[in-house]
Amino acid sequence: LALAAFVALALALLATLGLAQDRPVATIKLADGSSIQGNATKYDDTTQTLYFTKTDGTKLELKLTDLDGRSAYLLNRTNMPKDDGPGQLQLANFARDVGLYAHSKRHYDYALKADPSLKPDVDREVAVLKKEAAAYCMTNLKAAQAAGNTEEATRWAKILLQKLPDTPEATVAQQMMDDLYKASHEARDDKLESRSANLIAGELKKGKAYYDKMLEH
Repeated sequence: LALAAFVALALALLATLGLAQDRPVATIKLADGSSIQGNATKYDDTTQTLYFTKTDGTKLELKLTDLDGRSAYLLNRTNMPKDDGPGQLQLANFARDVGLYAHSKRHYDYALKADPSLKPDVDREVAVLKKEAAAYCMTNLKAAQAAGNTEEATRWAKILLQKLPDTPEATVAQQMMDDLYKASHEARDDKLESRSANLIAGELKKGKAYYDKMLEH
């Protein structure tokens, strides 16, 4: 029995070593600029916590505020197979929570393709994604407007209209675009009218001069 237990333990150790070899050590950046090495094991979107195991076996629970979001996302993406539906769903939630909205949408699509039964979960999370992404775009649009940067405001308005057309923010963006279009055309019309008025005044002045000369003659 003792020998059998020893063999079982040895096999378990070998399996663990094999699993470790399958997952190469990765480096993740933290918000303070430092970095750690190891592997992410899980992401809990309800508490926004990334579970991470360092190379020395230390287990960490990292909040989003502790992480460099893009670095953590790239690490998770590297270790997540595209055919792992629940894993892709978890990765999509993580990307959304760190503000990588376009990446998040792509992983929701992967999750649904890998496991169609996840559709109710994916639909629920995508609704959250749209709400957060629209709010983010609107914040940037208003900031650009406040700074008088019409070009940048227009860029964010177009993103809302093209990527998130069924959101309340897109309705606001459309109104802004309509106002800009109206203002630009009114300005153009005013310029044309001013130019025409000057032209007419000049022609009338010239015509009157010819008329006066005719009367004098």
